[in-house]
Amino acid sequence: MDLTTKSPPLHILFFPFLLPGHLLPMAHLARLFALCGVKCTVVTTPVNQRIISPIVDQANKLLEREKSHIFTPITMSLIPFPSAKVGLPDGMENGTGITCDSDVEKFIQGFNLLEEPLEQTIINIKPDAIVSDSFYPWSFDVAARHGIPRIVFKGEGVMARCIGEMYLRCIDSLSAEVDTLIIPGLPHRFEFLRAQIMGPDNDRFVFPLVMGNRDADAKSYGEIFNSFLELEQDYAAHWRNMIGRRAWLVGPLALGNEESIKESNREGEALNSGSKELMNWLDSKHPKSVLYVSFGTLMNLSIAQLREVVVALEMCQQDFILVANGVSVEEILKGDSTRGLIISGWVPQVLVLNHHAVGGFLTHCGWNSTMEAITAGIPLITWPMFSDQFYNEKLIVEVLKVGVCLGAKGYGPVMEQKPLIHAEVIRSTVDRLMGGGKEAEEMRLRAKELKEKARAAVQEGGSSSVDIEDLIEELKNHKNV
Repeated sequence: MDLTTKSPPLHILFFPFLLPGHLLPMAHLARLFALCGVKCTVVTTPVNQRIISPIVDQANKLLEREKSHIFTPITMSLIPFPSAKVGLPDGMENGTGITCDSDVEKFIQGFNLLEEPLEQTIINIKPDAIVSDSFYPWSFDVAARHGIPRIVFKGEGVMARCIGEMYLRCIDSLSAEVDTLIIPGLPHRFEFLRAQIMGPDNDRFVFPLVMGNRDADAKSYGEIFNSFLELEQDYAAHWRNMIGRRAWLVGPLALGNEESIKESNREGEALNSGSKELMNWLDSKHPKSVLYVSFGTLMNLSIAQLREVVVALEMCQQDFILVANGVSVEEILKGDSTRGLIISGWVPQVLVLNHHAVGGFLTHCGWNSTMEAITAGIPLITWPMFSDQFYNEKLIVEVLKVGVCLGAKGYGPVMEQKPLIHAEVIRSTVDRLMGGGKEAEEMRLRAKELKEKARAAVQEGGSSSVDIEDLIEELKNHKNV
């Protein structure tokens, strides 16, 4: 018997939800585990493979270049999305292509039919654990049938998860007669407008899913967060002690993305001609002089609202980059913009935020964008729309004090149903952040300190590094029981 033979590496299956804001961080999470010597398999559908593949391919190049004895390539396992069975067009496999309520209902039916192909994948590859998005509650039952731990990864911050859970625990006792809510039992006192919080009246699709996920999440092995202890220490303790669930904070995952993009740039792979022109334009600007404006992959501002944004930026003579998905520049402008770039299409956001010319970020407060800004040390202007974004605004503005609030009040992804925020309001808020002054300088200093803490967290001995090592060790022990 050869006593020097090593046991097979820990094998984890990653099962992301079918939206870019969930797919991409899960792919970066797999990359992080792979760097620690874990065998990683990402399970998704053919169309969504195209979103994940660049990350997986680049991660495998970096891993191979390490020349490490623990190198195991990340693999992908494809399962079919039942488009025809639920009445969706062929190829409509993620939320970015959905434009009407009936298609949302069909999409929900479709991803709930993935249980059987997931189970068959587990039978075939025999992983030791599964990291699943919260939106697949049935993945807990699949994992339990095969005796492996199910770990949750939803891609939200710890504070947002705490607020959401505490709200659901007290929702029946909150008065329906008041417009302002204070959710009890949290480390900080937050006031929310009722219209800012997801509920049965303003989100008839996602709210039932969230309610349906709670039991499976509570019974799971624990939850992984794209965050770091120094950012949300009070809420990590609250999640563990008050909510009563296990948590591992292993972020910021944006740092792995930043490394991959820099490596691609050295190889001349990452940037298309439009993106290269964008970076050249930034190179011509003074440090901290440009405001970056983007609202993520799902939110499209109305033409009227985009015009108010551009007018405001022109009024305060602010250099800017505006990402306007799905519309042309001609639709937004009555004339040429003299101060900024308006881009319809993909932007290398991590590179933009880390460019010396960028001094602020007007954002919808999605968690991925929030973490990318914090990692880059960039202060924010907050314009939340739906989901966890109003919770993230509270973290940015009231807890961390690295941003200013624009004053958005209504929950929902449909901009045409929201009141217009006028140019003068936007202008005055931009001036608070980009116009200099003591308040802005203090925010920049705090943002810089968070950037340093974020980078320290992922270094050897840092809080995130320790958390992922602890989790891997636990899963190895579980495997060997």
